[in-house]
Amino acid sequence: MDDIFNTYTVDVKNLKSKIVSVFNNENVVIPIGFDERDVVSESPALFDDIFHVMILRQMMKLDFGHSAIFSAMSYMKEVHDILKLNYDIADKYYVMTTDY
Repeated sequence: MDDIFNTYTVDVKNLKSKIVSVFNNENVVIPIGFDERDVVSESPALFDDIFHVMILRQMMKLDFGHSAIFSAMSYMKEVHDILKLNYDIADKYYVMTTDY
């Protein structure tokens, strides 16, 4: 189960770096959101593993829709590529969590 979340974290960090790259290329201000300062990694887990899997599965369902809708609205190839990658990530982890 930890493998799912470890690989998901790597994939999402890769996606984030692509988004930051597009923002930098367009000279756009990068919004500040949650970061490492907002997480206490030493704290104990609040929920069991199956809850985490169920939440990730639901998040991937939402990602399908968002990626599809926004890719149809994008005009920049870079943005479309990011949304396609996001869809592929969502599909990958939806299947993994469903199989789990």
